[in-house]
Amino acid sequence: IDGIPNDALVPFFHYLSLKFFGRSAASLNNIRWCPIVYEICEAFSSETSVPIERVFAGHVHLISPLKFGREEAKIFKFFAERSLRVGVGNMSSAGGTAPVTLAGAIAIHLAQSIFVNILYRAYFGDKNLYLGCSISPLEMSTGMYPYGRPEKEICNVVMAQMARRYGAHYSGHTGHSDAKRPSVESGFQKALNSIP
Repeated sequence: IDGIPNDALVPFFHYLSLKFFGRSAASLNNIRWCPIVYEICEAFSSETSVPIERVFAGHVHLISPLKFGREEAKIFKFFAERSLRVGVGNMSSAGGTAPVTLAGAIAIHLAQSIFVNILYRAYFGDKNLYLGCSISPLEMSTGMYPYGRPEKEICNVVMAQMARRYGAHYSGHTGHSDAKRPSVESGFQKALNSIP
């Protein structure tokens, strides 16, 4: 974004998200931005009379496999101490950050998801089990994490079945495409991602 220094992009994205959507739904990658993002959300909450819990929606990601990085843990703790939830996501890549087989990738992803549920139980007293899924095979020739691959939806279906078996809430990462522009390819990938 022109005119915004790279160092200021994280709070700027939270500001833009608040301005256009009423929530600060953006990633956090450095503890130094947390007080600024919190202050922005607090000011927005005060001006709009919307509770800050509904205004703040920041998130961090686990470092697959099975690692909650120090910086991400500090960010999580900063907001948890203020009774605000930071979303903790994991986007495993089969052949990259998880085993190359879908069964192995799903096993790692499930273990990470259970860890996140334990984290929310410890900090916020959550009693429900929530499972999500965003697994895709690593594109070995480019290192890209593709969103439109059929394996992604196979993993979504498997995790949905596991959620049903465990009586858990479920949400899959769907409706995406790797196409460069609206096209038959884009439509096919979005349909393949959404229908299951």
